[in-house]
Amino acid sequence: MLMIKMEAYVDTPNASRYLIQLCKHFRHKATAEWTETEGRVEFPFGLCIMRVEGEQLLIDCEVRTAEELGRMRYVLDDHIRRFAWRESLTFNWSEDQTES
Repeated sequence: MLMIKMEAYVDTPNASRYLIQLCKHFRHKATAEWTETEGRVEFPFGLCIMRVEGEQLLIDCEVRTAEELGRMRYVLDDHIRRFAWRESLTFNWSEDQTES
């Protein structure tokens, strides 16, 4: 099966805070688990794994279709920007298609 993988990183001194906020928020509609430095959200449309490294929030996602890719990216962009409204964040996205 073809899987589309997408990753991003966001530079922010509040990476851990946003990871926790995102996981707590998403747990209402998806399976979510987290610590202060790692989080995992199993959306109906794909998997998102987040981790904190220094002042960066690293995001790894895996989906099946281009439509799911767009949805995942939109959901993450939108929610992080709402939680981080005090900051001007830049998302650095890249994607890759692999067989699994």
